[in-house]
Amino acid sequence: MNAKLSLTIVEILSVLLFGILGNNGSGVQGLTITSDYLASKYNPSSTVKIELGDSNYTDIEVGAFSKYTKLKVLNLDGNLLTSIKQGQLDGLNELEKLEMVENRIASIELGAFNGLESLTYLDLSGNSLKSLQTGVFNGLVSLKELSLEFNSLQSIQSDTFSGLKRLRTLFLNENELTTLQPGTFNDLLSLTYMILTANSLQSLQPGVFNGLVSLKELSLDYNSLQSIQSDTFSGLVNLTFLDLAENRLQSLQPDVFNGLVSLTMLCLYGNNITVDEVSIRNITNSKVQILL
Repeated sequence: MNAKLSLTIVEILSVLLFGILGNNGSGVQGLTITSDYLASKYNPSSTVKIELGDSNYTDIEVGAFSKYTKLKVLNLDGNLLTSIKQGQLDGLNELEKLEMVENRIASIELGAFNGLESLTYLDLSGNSLKSLQTGVFNGLVSLKELSLEFNSLQSIQSDTFSGLKRLRTLFLNENELTTLQPGTFNDLLSLTYMILTANSLQSLQPGVFNGLVSLKELSLDYNSLQSIQSDTFSGLVNLTFLDLAENRLQSLQPDVFNGLVSLTMLCLYGNNITVDEVSIRNITNSKVQILL
């Protein structure tokens, strides 16, 4: 009797465990966001905000949001999404804020953001992106803030940010970037803040920051910079803050800061350099504060 009872309990526990783990043993069952599910919770004609965070979603049905034409905010943080596919966000013409933080997104299909002309804020931080296709952000003509920090980006194609002429803030910190191609930021005419902290950059080439005529703050701290070529920062006429702290710089070329006419703060601590008159003679703002 006890043996049969014990066997029954074991069988019940096995069924429950299988139900929790699902077929893939990942610890959660895969859930898909479908149009039917959304309709059961949100009125398509009046909903302006949808919160679907921390819900173990692994996929989005193509066209799931197509009836939510008034939606302004979509939160998909903390799920298990592995990609963003073309058609999944169709219909969201009025969407202004899209949050997909801390998923497992490793790829974004070309055209995935088609139709999101009103989007001003896109947060893809804390995912598994290693690379971005050229043109992946095409159509995001209103985008002002883009967060790509805490991914695994190793490279960025030169035209990745093409067309983002209204972008003001770009977070690229905590990735694995080793180099930046000249022309990468050419179209970012409105960019004001760019954070490249904690990557693996070893050098910077002239032309890499071309086009950033509105940039005010540039953070390059906690990289592996060993050298910066002359005129690398030329053209950054509105830059007021430049952070090069905690790198591997041992010397600076005499004209490395040529053109930084608005600079007021320069962080150089955590390097092996001594700033002398030759190194900073082309910083024309006499009020610049240098932190060593």
